[in-house]
Amino acid sequence: MLTIPEQYFLVVAETGSFSRAAQQLYVSQSSVSKHISQMENELGFLLLERTTRSVRLTPQGKIIYDTLRDEVKTWEIALEAARSLHGELQGTLRLGLMHGWCIARLPTGVFDSFQQRYPQVDITIEKNTQKGAVARLRGDALDLILTTVQEIQEYPDLDYCRAFHVPVILQISATHPLAATAKSAEDLNGMNAYLLSTEASAGSIRFFEDVAASEGWNFNIVPCPNHETIMTAVAQNKGCTLIGQASAASHSPKYRCFETGHIMRMVYAWNAGTPSRIVEAFLNECTQPPAPPMQETRPARKPGAKLPKASGTEL
Repeated sequence: MLTIPEQYFLVVAETGSFSRAAQQLYVSQSSVSKHISQMENELGFLLLERTTRSVRLTPQGKIIYDTLRDEVKTWEIALEAARSLHGELQGTLRLGLMHGWCIARLPTGVFDSFQQRYPQVDITIEKNTQKGAVARLRGDALDLILTTVQEIQEYPDLDYCRAFHVPVILQISATHPLAATAKSAEDLNGMNAYLLSTEASAGSIRFFEDVAASEGWNFNIVPCPNHETIMTAVAQNKGCTLIGQASAASHSPKYRCFETGHIMRMVYAWNAGTPSRIVEAFLNECTQPPAPPMQETRPARKPGAKLPKASGTEL
């Protein structure tokens, strides 16, 4: 078990802030600072470089941080193994979900069956950007993330397995001039397309470009730092965006949505290597006969309409 100063040091290192660490630990900022200073005095060197804007690890601090993280991980594995000898699997599965995605709009059968099989395991859900979730996963702050296959293929140190497919749609505001007259996604061609920037998502713009190229579309791509910026621009009639039908906004009356005939391939991703027993149990649940792809709830396509494409533009 870690001492209190060691615990505080880990949280400050992971949050990059004394104030955020204090909030997470439910203690005062002065208490966090005091314990870490005490730890540094005992060690005889600084663990953190402090500026008015940021806190980062010193070279010595990085060594101590990595060692303590390994110690915590070893303890968690041992505790999990001991609990399994005593009774059922216990603990928490920490899942990362992308901003804009709505858990109620996802095919969550695997969550239901997992909870029935392991009632003493809690599932907590944290929302983040694509790259933010990957960073949290690689830093062991999350156990799994739900993302796209094209996104996760950028990271060879992560493993993944199939989750489900969702239809992809183009979306504009219901008050946009084209909302009343456009009949298909093709009628939006040439608009501004607001998408997550490469700093927020490794694959969002590339996926859109693949879809547009396959359809012969010519949109003006506008990179955005987050989902909120995208939806604000769309709501102000500045252009459109490309989203999955599991998005919280995909069925809102505030927007008009158009089918593209393309799909996103969603995956569960985790750190490569031996997963924890809880992650392993969840992945085993995923290998059960898969649920059918998410069903389209809009009116059926007319005869001769394009079917979803599964080659070259899947995400």
